[in-house]
Amino acid sequence: MLNCIKKNKEQNYFEKYSITLKTVPNRDVLSIRKIVSSYENEHQLENDLHAEFVKQDVKMANPPSGMTIYHDKEYKESDVDIEIQSNIIGQYQDTDEVKFYNAPEFIITSVIFNGDFNQMPNVTQALAS
Repeated sequence: MLNCIKKNKEQNYFEKYSITLKTVPNRDVLSIRKIVSSYENEHQLENDLHAEFVKQDVKMANPPSGMTIYHDKEYKESDVDIEIQSNIIGQYQDTDEVKFYNAPEFIITSVIFNGDFNQMPNVTQALAS
């Protein structure tokens, strides 16, 4: 576990974030990946994924563990490459937009914090550090 302390200049106090590295194991997923006009349009992918989930009567893993992956190497204002996944049980038929596959294991950086989302810039900076 890594401990990062960031000084909040506006309120002149220290906040501590506990950051951990976690391994996400390989898993079977229902996935859709598209380039969308902006981050605000991510919900379109969620709607498309949900429609295929209902159409094929997909059984979700317990817990379902949804995940969003941003494939761009840098922050972009437009034409954002986004993939949304949900863990599933069973085999299903790929469509033109939705894919079913075994996603490989990978390592993520994780932080748990208390409070509202106004502190997200500090949280993100702590993760980046």
